[in-house]
Amino acid sequence: AELENSDEGKKLHKMLEQKAAVSRNWLSEWWEEFAYLRGRLPLPTYANYFCTDSGSNLHGPSHEPDQVKRVSMLIGAAMDFKSRVDSKSLLPLRIRGVLPVCMAGMRRIFGTTRVPGAEKDDITTFQVAANGNAHILLMIGSCLFSLPGQVEGLR
Repeated sequence: AELENSDEGKKLHKMLEQKAAVSRNWLSEWWEEFAYLRGRLPLPTYANYFCTDSGSNLHGPSHEPDQVKRVSMLIGAAMDFKSRVDSKSLLPLRIRGVLPVCMAGMRRIFGTTRVPGAEKDDITTFQVAANGNAHILLMIGSCLFSLPGQVEGLR
C-alpha cells in the first residue's frame, strides 16, 4: 500500500500501463533482455533458456545401449517434436500437472541462435519453408557433421 500511494508507485504503474498498451506481455521482453541477452555466460548451461519437454511428447526406449540407434531415435523424436511445434499441436507443459505453461517460446527451439552484440545480444531464428531444405548438426568429439534432415520438404 505504501508504494501504491507514493508518487514513485504511481509513476511506475503509469509506465506499466503504457507498456501494456503496446506489448502482448509486459514482462517477456524485459525478461528476455536482462535474463538472457545481456549476460555473457552460455545459456544452455547457466540459464536453461527453454526446456524441450518433460518427456511426455517423446517416444521410444529411454536407454538404448547402441549409440547409433539412440542418436537416430533422438533425431527422429526431435523432428516429430518440431513438427508438432510447427503445426501448433504440441500439448502444453503443465506445472505439477495442473498449471499450463505458455508454449510460445517453443517456436525458437530449432534454428535459433544468439548473435553477440556490444552491450546485449540479439536472437535470430531461421524458418525453413515447408518444401525447403534443413540440416541437423551432429557433433562427435570435436568433429562436426551436417546431415540432411529435410530435403525439398521430405524428412
